[in-house]
Amino acid sequence: MKNTLLLVAILSGFATRTLFSQETPPPPTVDPLVQTRVDRAIERIQYLSDMDVVKLGIDQVRKLMAGGATWPVIDFSQNLNLRDAIVRILESSHEGSGVSEFVRLEAAKLLGEARLVILAHETLMRLSQDDTEIPVIEATIKAFTVGTKTLPDMELVRFLIQKDRLNFLYDLAVIVPNDEVVHYLIERFVALRQPEKLYGIDHLEAAEIAVQDFLTQFVAPTGPTTLTIEGSFEAKTVTLVWDDTSLNEVGFVIERSFDNINWVKIKEVGNNQISHVDEKLVADTPYFYRVFARNNAGPSEFSPVATTTLVTPPPPPEIPPEVPPEVPPEVPPQTPPPEEPPPSEVPPGEGDGRSRLEIPPAPSAREGFEVLAGKMRVWIKNEPYLPGIQALLKVVEEGAGKVSMSSSEALGNGLNRKSFDWSPEITSVSLKVLKAIERRGSRDSNDYALTAAERKDFPLRHRAVVTKLNQAFYGEFK
Repeated sequence: MKNTLLLVAILSGFATRTLFSQETPPPPTVDPLVQTRVDRAIERIQYLSDMDVVKLGIDQVRKLMAGGATWPVIDFSQNLNLRDAIVRILESSHEGSGVSEFVRLEAAKLLGEARLVILAHETLMRLSQDDTEIPVIEATIKAFTVGTKTLPDMELVRFLIQKDRLNFLYDLAVIVPNDEVVHYLIERFVALRQPEKLYGIDHLEAAEIAVQDFLTQFVAPTGPTTLTIEGSFEAKTVTLVWDDTSLNEVGFVIERSFDNINWVKIKEVGNNQISHVDEKLVADTPYFYRVFARNNAGPSEFSPVATTTLVTPPPPPEIPPEVPPEVPPEVPPQTPPPEEPPPSEVPPGEGDGRSRLEIPPAPSAREGFEVLAGKMRVWIKNEPYLPGIQALLKVVEEGAGKVSMSSSEALGNGLNRKSFDWSPEITSVSLKVLKAIERRGSRDSNDYALTAAERKDFPLRHRAVVTKLNQAFYGEFK
């Protein structure tokens, strides 16, 4: 018994010594030829005497990061030599450095692609003190975000929020729906009356606003309550300005008439736009104008009618023949009084005759209803999003033509995953989609794709509904 215990103790101690005495395996060795290529590429980036050589080095680092037939994927995320070479380029922004702006932006992108942002944090923050360097910082952050699907440095992101880089931060949020960035976008786009910009962001709060905005498209907008007009005889134009009283219009339609009875559409402008210039008009002809808003639900009421006529000005009076002036007696020279400065503004209606109405800048137009339907989220964070599905179901039930087909396609792309795991509410809405398409009776390849997905994924008890639709569509869209 003692011998057995002794043997066990010896074996146990041996095992313990073996377990804890193992050395950490050495890091994998890099092929000398590959290491030479890495070193040579960085040396070329450091060669600021020739921008073509620098661009070649940047391209070679990208190839090394991508891997090839004769070398593995190279990780530069801890390579201080590459970091220092890029930082040197980024800091060479002064005139006479010989570094082109194109090379600086490419180097900034490489900094992000190589995941060196954290190691270059101090440099980027130093550059942020100069607003002209914002494009460099944005190029770095976007390259990192696209490659890693994460945000690299929240301090830099907050700096861009402070600078109100709205469009750039929207692009980031589409890739990575960070809470802080999305909350900033919600506040700004709602304040700008552009909630449609929040469509497509994979974030619950943005999706909720998008659904609310989308559903307003099923209610006709309110129309303008004012319409002012001012003409320019010299330019043969009139300027129209109206008020925007609705929050859900897709655009404004401008109509024109010669008799205030027969009207013709002359232009449609985007949502939130409140002015238009009508050109190539004829003098001494009365023109009548009216404006209305529209969306998917239909038109609003008309604005008040505004009218104007570009009256030909009377000819100038005849000038009598010149009479030779009498020669005045000589007057001793006097010091002339100081000249008054010319007026800074020309009063309205005088001068060159151009319009004096202040025209606000036109914001970007709202995308069409069909496009917004295609952007509607039916999944949020990989989970079915019931309000989004219900919003598109409303389009299938009430819409027509391409709008309805677009929603069918969006639902088909979003609903054909993990249907066995859906809640009863999601399953119920999905079946309503099928029945709505059946009632509508349209035969469209998008509809068939949806029914094919449902036929494949839904439980057997729903097969009768799918089979019926399949019989209707299968012959044309196999």
